[in-house]
Amino acid sequence: MRGLRNVGAPRLTWILLGLMSVAAAAVVVILGLRLSFFNDEWYVLLQRPGLSADAIFEPSNEHLIAMPVLIYKAHIALFGLDDQLPFRLTLAAAFVALGVVVFLFVRERVGEVIGLAAAALVLFMGPAWEDLLWSFQVGFVGSLASGIGALLALERRDRRGDLCACLLLILALSFSDLGVPFVLGAFVAVLVRRRPLQLWIALVPGALFALWWLLYGQHATSHLSAHNLVRLPGYVVKAPLSGIVSVSGLHAAASLIGDALGIHVDADSAEPLLLLAIPIGLALAVMIVRLLRRGWRPSPELLAIATVALSFWALTGANYLPGREPAASRYQLISGTLLILAAAELARSRPPRRLAQRAVALAACVAVGLNVYFLTHGFDVMRRHATLAKADLGALEIGRGQVPDGYGLLESVTHDNALAGVTAGAFYRETDAHGSPADSPREIATAPLYARSSADNVLAAGYGFGLDPAPVAGARQAGCDRAGVGASGEARLPFRAVRIVNAGRSKATIGVRRFASPQALVILGAVARHSAIWLRIPPDRVAVPWHLQTIEGPAVRVCRPG
Repeated sequence: MRGLRNVGAPRLTWILLGLMSVAAAAVVVILGLRLSFFNDEWYVLLQRPGLSADAIFEPSNEHLIAMPVLIYKAHIALFGLDDQLPFRLTLAAAFVALGVVVFLFVRERVGEVIGLAAAALVLFMGPAWEDLLWSFQVGFVGSLASGIGALLALERRDRRGDLCACLLLILALSFSDLGVPFVLGAFVAVLVRRRPLQLWIALVPGALFALWWLLYGQHATSHLSAHNLVRLPGYVVKAPLSGIVSVSGLHAAASLIGDALGIHVDADSAEPLLLLAIPIGLALAVMIVRLLRRGWRPSPELLAIATVALSFWALTGANYLPGREPAASRYQLISGTLLILAAAELARSRPPRRLAQRAVALAACVAVGLNVYFLTHGFDVMRRHATLAKADLGALEIGRGQVPDGYGLLESVTHDNALAGVTAGAFYRETDAHGSPADSPREIATAPLYARSSADNVLAAGYGFGLDPAPVAGARQAGCDRAGVGASGEARLPFRAVRIVNAGRSKATIGVRRFASPQALVILGAVARHSAIWLRIPPDRVAVPWHLQTIEGPAVRVCRPG
């Protein structure tokens, strides 16, 4: 293939591509260093100990993630858990590889100018902020880069290219199940060329994936349902529209206008904006119909790309569950990139003239600028998750020796879903060996209120604060403090059992705090009128005291037993 054999493009083109790649990598790394591990990463970090076959090949959300698991385990062994830089550099390298293969693919069809524009759109796709800011998305990015590389290698039409394509398809599968659509695309590309002896290129990786599915994949929870199949056509229509919204900068433009008007535009979904993409989608459909009427027939490469896109959207839609909407951030890089490749292949027979190329490049520059702006919205979302995670993990560190090993940081405890894979025992085991990414007590104390409040909740739930009945009178007391409604009515709690007495005529709802402000209490429950309860507070590694106050009802007495 000319695009691969003749890489002697003008030096300026490669310099510009290099500068874009460095800038994109810098964005991924610099922003990523201010974040932390998130969601599925914790299952890999804590719930897959060792290097056994099970640890490597067990599915994650139905995906084969062997390569990300190996990458994470290598980084942890070499650099520990408290250093984000290796993870961010790996994700940046995957993005650079993706930008390069997109450039090569598009340049071969419509020239270097649009090739650079396409690479820029992919490298700075702000609506795909999850892919840029979540290290675990090296799975999707790696599959996408490897899969496109396999399609490029197939175009060489020689033995070396065939072997390279087969190996790249295996690599794409090892990163994530996104490799499956690329295997199907390669199968179609070989089939329509009527070269049955080359079907091994797709059949070998397909057989390896089938073997994995028989051993591991079939045991994963499937979300395939009749309900999803009925809604599948709508999903497959919405997915490319979402990609158009993301690539064109429409989502980012809506966000910019919303910010100017004081209207919030959700960074997690572009679902309401799909109407903006309908005219573009209809125009493309009309153009394809007209071409077909004039005798045009899609090339093997276009059929391969279409197979990849349609099978990805269909498989995702068939296994839909909340969070897997067509407009979900992590799918925008895939949908947008495949649409760019398809558009370049469509334009291959009639490459745009210089004026049209400049217009495309200008439009791409505008879209890139808007999308970079939109990336800040995604960063705010991930930054909040990271702030909560570091504070909650810091609370878990404080609770060493008091929190049971099976205690998990579920959403019911943290009010955030980013730490569902964390259990105390696994966290202590791994951090003892590889360091901890958690905040120190001093960092928790200076964190935003929402993070301090969450840390208090993690500790209170981990310590199992309960309200056990106690005698109303008769016990010897070393002194009592009053705890009423409001900060002025707080009582400082010692690190041992205290008796809380409600002598009022109605129940008293009580709450505690440690790092948070008096306005963000952890609610413990109610003390009935004319009754008393015991509250046991275990000592831990930090001298910061707990405080108690009444949230509603009469003031209570907090008494230290003699």
